[in-house]
Amino acid sequence: MASLDRHLDIQAHMPATEKDGNSKDSTASALEVDIPEVRFQDQATQQQSWLGYLWDTADLGPKERRLLFKVDASLLVFASLGYFIKNLDQSNIQNAFFAGMEEDLTMYGNQLVHATSFWTADYVVGQVPINILLTRASPQIVIPTLELLWGFVTLATYSVRDVRSLYALRFFVGLFESGFYPGMQYILASWYTPRELGKRTTLFWASGSLGTMFSGFLQTAAYERLNGVNGIAGWRDKTYRHGKSACPATCQLIGM
Repeated sequence: MASLDRHLDIQAHMPATEKDGNSKDSTASALEVDIPEVRFQDQATQQQSWLGYLWDTADLGPKERRLLFKVDASLLVFASLGYFIKNLDQSNIQNAFFAGMEEDLTMYGNQLVHATSFWTADYVVGQVPINILLTRASPQIVIPTLELLWGFVTLATYSVRDVRSLYALRFFVGLFESGFYPGMQYILASWYTPRELGKRTTLFWASGSLGTMFSGFLQTAAYERLNGVNGIAGWRDKTYRHGKSACPATCQLIGM
């Protein structure tokens, strides 16, 4: 620091021309430093092989490929499994209605529509506060907690005895499920590059469609094979199993 002060003091007393010349010389000498050139290749402009169009990790180096495999095996698998279970729980009431729920709960008129509306209304309203919560708290805690809660509420549908109780349960199912899809999209976008995100978002979305499709198949199997076993209606048995299915996916993310 002392030598720097002295240098500045000498420059202050120099003539303008001499000071400017020395300043230019010192600046030029300071810039004559060998700096290694580092070039980054943008994934968006990187050429893809035919295999890379099918799955983008084929064109990456071994270390990056290994890292993406770990992220896919943990985050993408949980997201897809959770969305599959969510759509199972979301659509089971329509299938259960035609598999004995209508008679057991003496439902009539538009009561099925009302039960669905309770779910839809809270699903829409709950998305905003839950996704704000995701920016304030750890998603590793928020998302599994939501899934565990909607699993418990779905499990409680097993013992429902009247339509009013069904309305209340569907209200809370909609609330707890509301943050999963937009929350997982936010998390996926935080982990993947734009080039990697498209394929994984497609797989994530497709898992939900599979859940809706399998819900009808499972309800048919439960009605044909489990209806009346141990005195339990088939739709109640299916609802019980759907509620329990949320626990493994929840434990997976908590352990990540």
